[in-house]
Amino acid sequence: MTIVAFTLGLIGLALPVLPQLPFLITGFFGLSKVSPRFHHWITNTKVYKMLFGSLTTHCKQKKQEFEERGIKWYESLYLKMMSVIMVQD
Repeated sequence: MTIVAFTLGLIGLALPVLPQLPFLITGFFGLSKVSPRFHHWITNTKVYKMLFGSLTTHCKQKKQEFEERGIKWYESLYLKMMSVIMVQD
């Protein structure tokens, strides 16, 4: 599917009737998931850094915040459950 979308995007560059942008985005996304080498190359380009650099760092920060909240929530829930178990005994 990835190769098909990427090929249709390339054909769309030559034929103005076929929309190329959705196919190219889908193809690049699929290829970056399949090939670590392609992912490394595409994420280190100037265009990618200009368009998605701040978004990438923002998403990483949000992911870290959610993980920290989840750990705190789990610890507080665990302590409450243990205190209830200890009181019942």
